[in-house]
Formats: sequence, C-alpha cells, structure tokens
Amino acid sequence: MLFRLYQYRIVSLILTFFIAIEMACAGGLKDGYDALKIHDYFKAKKVFEKALKKEPVGASYGLSIIYSRNNNPFYNLDSALVYVVVAEKGFKQLPKKEREKLATLKLDSLSMYQQHLTIDKKCFERAQETNTIEGYNHFIKKNIGAMQRSEAENLRNGLAYAQAEAKNTSIVLLDFIKMYPSAKEVDQATKRYEKLVFTEYTI
Repeated sequence: MLFRLYQYRIVSLILTFFIAIEMACAGGLKDGYDALKIHDYFKAKKVFEKALKKEPVGASYGLSIIYSRNNNPFYNLDSALVYVVVAEKGFKQLPKKEREKLATLKLDSLSMYQQHLTIDKKCFERAQETNTIEGYNHFIKKNIGAMQRSEAENLRNGLAYAQAEAKNTSIVLLDFIKMYPSAKEVDQATKRYEKLVFTEYTI
C-alpha cells in the first residue's frame, strides 16, 4: 500500500513537472505576442529568441513579424524571409497537438502563408525602388516562389538589355544573349548582334 502511494506521488510529480514546462513554453510565446501587440519589439524579440530552441515554429514566426515591420530598429526583410520559411517548414512537421497549441495564439498555416506573401511583396517593392540588376537578382535568388518573380526577371532583363544596347558592341550583346536566353529582348538583341558583327568585321 505504501509502495503504491509512493509510486502515485512520483508519477504525479513527473506529470506536474512536464505540465509546468509546457505551460512555461506556451506562456513564453504568449508573452512575446502580447509584447508585439503593444509594439514592445525589444521584449518580443528577447522572448522569441529565448524560445527558439523549444518552440521554433512559434518563435520563428514572431521574429519574422518583427523583422518585417519598419517601425522598429530590427527591420530586416532578408531576416524576416528566413524566419517565415523556417516557421512554415516546421509547422508542416508538427503533430496535431502542437498545432492546436499554436492555434490559441492565432498561428496556423494560413497566417504564415500570408506573412510570406507580405514579405515577398515588400522585398519586390525594395527591388523596384533600387531598380538595379543586382537588386532584382537578389529578389529572384532569395524569394523563391514569389508571385512577383516573373515580373522581377522581366524588369532585370530589360535593364540588362538597355545597358548592352547602350554599349553597342557585339561582344556585350552576345554576353546578354548567353546570360539571359529566355529574355523577351533576345530576338532583338540577336538581330542587333548580327548587324554589329557584320559592321565590325567588314569595315
């Protein structure tokens, strides 16, 4: 009888311990999201970074939000993109129980998808503002699957062709054709290239 009572107490202590840990983790994330609501980004960032190891999905999503907002000193779209991708990939692997826990914080696959879309949009707007080949290449390389990717490629190709056209040499135009074979300007570049080759080698 005493042995069974002892076993019961041990089991109760173990259960209490794990429940306390789970509540602490959930409470930690909640504290982070509560801080976000009042724009206390320093506290939110500290909470999420501390929770990254035990609650990577919820913490990564929270960090993505912080980095995607330009009203705080941590604004960094590249970091925002990294963390939302981590959150999305991690969420797909979570068991049902963990997903339900995140749902209490209004986190689900849809909210993460919308966050990803928002970041892609902001990254594309940044590329448009700089309007350089390097800027569009950065967007194309980093924002894989973005809806604006095709438009970014077209804008990048247009800039590259304009530069090649301005230099007006067969070598530069050939470089353009080789580097951007799917560009809509390739046909025009090819005709110009052939004309320049004829001119350069016959005069």
